[in-house]
Amino acid sequence: SYAVGDLAQRWLATPTERTLPQPVIFQLFGATIASFLAAAVNPSGIELWIYPFLTLGSGAMQAYIQEWLSPDFHQTYFWPFAGMLALGVLGWIFSKTEDSEALAGVFTEPDSGTVAHDALRPDTAQSRVTITDLLLFLGTGAAGLLSARHIPLFAIVATPIIVRHWLAVLDLDPKGLIDSTGKNQPAKPLGSLFAVLNWVILLVAVVNQLPHEGVRLTIYGSLDDFPDYVADLRARATHPGIRFAGRIDRAALWAALAQADVLAVPSLWYETAALVIQEGFAAGLPVVAADLGALTERVRDGVDGLLLPAGDAAAWRDALRRLRDTPGLLDQLRTNIQPVRTIAEHVSEIERVYRAGVKG
Repeated sequence: SYAVGDLAQRWLATPTERTLPQPVIFQLFGATIASFLAAAVNPSGIELWIYPFLTLGSGAMQAYIQEWLSPDFHQTYFWPFAGMLALGVLGWIFSKTEDSEALAGVFTEPDSGTVAHDALRPDTAQSRVTITDLLLFLGTGAAGLLSARHIPLFAIVATPIIVRHWLAVLDLDPKGLIDSTGKNQPAKPLGSLFAVLNWVILLVAVVNQLPHEGVRLTIYGSLDDFPDYVADLRARATHPGIRFAGRIDRAALWAALAQADVLAVPSLWYETAALVIQEGFAAGLPVVAADLGALTERVRDGVDGLLLPAGDAAAWRDALRRLRDTPGLLDQLRTNIQPVRTIAEHVSEIERVYRAGVKG
């Protein structure tokens, strides 16, 4: 999209300061072609080139895999996507338009009478909609409307485009992020936003609010990969029942699960198969999970676990307190856990779905 868009911008419109030089555009085309050819070096050969199109056209995958469906805007977790689409379009509509000379790509210096390229004009760069912007925003936006699995790609691609045009709408200078001395302002420590986006911190915050008696939280995972993050977690963990157990190998997994009463999966974004839930059920543990995506297909609310609003600390606190204080509730949920399918059974079911799709 960058190569095609910027080449079209140079040939069909007026280049901006963001438009890549022509030699760089040709280098991008060369790298794209080389990557396309290199992709054929695999056991399946050139069939890999058409595989994505076969996947998109598979009725079975569209019917059985939730993330392949178009977004349902009745669900609130798709509203941010709709909001980004609206912000992008509105940003283009309300961006300041320049006078006719600027739109033609030039403007006249008032003193000298000379003509200069509008890339040197500070407000033009922010407000112009380029062909590359259109290709990237509309292309990934259409992909997100076709299938929800493409929404994260749209979010990554569209965010800088939206921000750039709304800076123009609001007449804000992005260079304001640099102080008057020309030096970058010091980085701010991670704050509440990071805490909201991280489910481990959410779970720690929830357990901190529970009674000390009869409550313990064991967190498994490497303590060495991100030492600053782990230090922050330890500082937040004020409940005496919170323990950091570090990384464990597969051989120790079942012994660890056997020590628990319930498995918590408080995801803040969509999961797919969520094998951790299957492992919990295989160990006889009721699962408390967020009501997002495939998690709702794995856990039967009130039957073999609980489904709770994602990110709602109060709801999670109340649910865990209810599990602690309601006699027999855990046993009831544990009794309703169904046998977990083996890998062989899972493969057989997938093969059956694909055969049905081919016949259909």
